[in-house]
Amino acid sequence: MKTEKYTEIFVKKEFNSIVGRGWRNFWILSAVFLVTIFALEFSRSGIYFLDYKMNDPFIKWINVRYQTNFDEFRIDTDTDSLKMKYNISTVEENMFMWVYAFTSEFGIKGVDGRTISYESELVKGILGDKNIVKKREMEMNERDYGWIVTKDLMERLGYDDKDIYPLYINFASPGDTTRLKETGLKNFKTYFEVPIPIIAVVEQLPDLLDFIAPTYFMEQFQSRKKPFIIPNKENENYFYDLYLVAENPDENIVDRIKSYFDDAGIQYDDDIDQKELSHLLRHATQYGFTIRDTVYQTLNSVVSAICEKEKDLYRTYRWNFDPVAKLSSRDYLSFMFNDLTKVKEFSNWAKETHGIRIDMAQIEAKENFKTFSLLSSMLCFFIAVIAIAFVAIFLYFLIDSHFRRISKNLGTIMAFGLGNKQIIRIYLAVFLLMILVSLLAVVGVLGGAEILFNTLEWWQYENGMPHFSLGDKWVILTILVIPVISAVATVVFLRFKLKATPGDLIFERN
Repeated sequence: MKTEKYTEIFVKKEFNSIVGRGWRNFWILSAVFLVTIFALEFSRSGIYFLDYKMNDPFIKWINVRYQTNFDEFRIDTDTDSLKMKYNISTVEENMFMWVYAFTSEFGIKGVDGRTISYESELVKGILGDKNIVKKREMEMNERDYGWIVTKDLMERLGYDDKDIYPLYINFASPGDTTRLKETGLKNFKTYFEVPIPIIAVVEQLPDLLDFIAPTYFMEQFQSRKKPFIIPNKENENYFYDLYLVAENPDENIVDRIKSYFDDAGIQYDDDIDQKELSHLLRHATQYGFTIRDTVYQTLNSVVSAICEKEKDLYRTYRWNFDPVAKLSSRDYLSFMFNDLTKVKEFSNWAKETHGIRIDMAQIEAKENFKTFSLLSSMLCFFIAVIAIAFVAIFLYFLIDSHFRRISKNLGTIMAFGLGNKQIIRIYLAVFLLMILVSLLAVVGVLGGAEILFNTLEWWQYENGMPHFSLGDKWVILTILVIPVISAVATVVFLRFKLKATPGDLIFERN
């Protein structure tokens, strides 16, 4: 019965007294928790983003432009011993490209890109889940000539909806004006369409490029056989072997195409070469027609009209690729590092051994990522420590002011037999109740805010990374540690205050 009376007096009454008028102390403590946890969440999200950027293959990639002694440098760097020494995973030769591509309205836009090896480690990062918008199922291979393009490029070319990205990007290849007129190929000034398969559409590419093409594409583009120059007289078989690619074709598509040919008087063989394609963004079927007509202008005009009338129908070619083509030149070497710890050391070696200068802006930027990550981690630690210290100080002054205010009453009750352990237990329950209620309120508010803000794209880092997250282990640990430290601090402060005798408390002698 006595215990119940003490509980009613000390827990219920004292709780209302300690939280203050209008729950002032409760709101102060809640504000401290809110600012602390939010700051910790925000800092931790920043660390995750920095870690993501540091481990992003775009960041671990360094380009070294062609310089004097470059051939010797290239040979030395492509050895296992040097790769192991400087934590290099990949070395490859690349070229920059500045070309044109057709828009959806048949205009042209300049686009810039670079070559890449199909085996490059960078490809894995580019085609990673966090960067991908749309990609085909088939892996890249040594005879790939398709492009990896950015979402931004597709929007600039007039393709805004990722669900209807075309299967091909129309590369604008220059040709002879007279020959273009002879063949009747649709053209923009001296440029005609060359359909290049889209391997993937991604959020971003290194160096803010518009596209990346396998080395095989550039080898064929530079080849003496010129396989992509359709109106060449050497490539007249491109008009006799007609290939049309249909996405989601119906059962009557071949009959309709034949009827178009019949109406135009085009001669063709009845045998149709039908083939399922796997190297495109989506499933498609290729239909091969053998044309016997030599009037190229009529044929190309009819084919252009067919592709406009039929939905999701593309004209493509069975390219006459050169099996021995190689890159005629290289603009730079690309190095992929496993981590950034040896980048500066590698730069010094390149300069001292071969006189090769690597752009220091690249080196410093990559070193800064590591420094910022360390500083951010330290910041998070100090935020947690300061928050816990602030809560402990707040509790000390709260206990001190409250005991000064009730010292006479407390001394009287102690004189009637209330022991220190009972007082500590009761006040510990009161303070922990206030702390836990305020923590739960703050967690609820931040949890709701997180759900709300995570639906807003402008509030997120790239690839949908949130600016704050309650699920972070540091945040969870801090939330769990605060009540524990608060309980310990409360017991210590109470024991210190209760060293006074009942008489000292009643007459305020201490």
